[in-house]
Amino acid sequence: MRFKIATALLFLIIIGIAYTALTLPFITDTAVYKEFINGYAPLIYKGLSILMLLVSAYIASLFVSLVLTKAFAPVIRSNALAKKIFPLIDGAITIAIWIMTALYVLSALGININALITGAGI
Repeated sequence: MRFKIATALLFLIIIGIAYTALTLPFITDTAVYKEFINGYAPLIYKGLSILMLLVSAYIASLFVSLVLTKAFAPVIRSNALAKKIFPLIDGAITIAIWIMTALYVLSALGININALITGAGI
């Protein structure tokens, strides 16, 4: 579990460095790369944004599962009903995190999510 969290954090750091490198002035103002940057920078920006959202959601779901497991470990060990209910609560929270991430990804792609939220009745 710790290896997964460390790997996800390292991946997020690498994405942040790449995003920072793309927004530095010496890359975007160079005459040789100006046409390339102007053409592909929005696509790269959207791709990195979506990738950062997905990695962040993965880290958040791991973190919430880990915190819930550690916090309620004594209750789960001693109570038979808690052993059955806890995976349902953990799964519901994980699903809520991924649904919010899906909405943010759609928003990053330029889709108007206001109509989706209104249609869902939220």
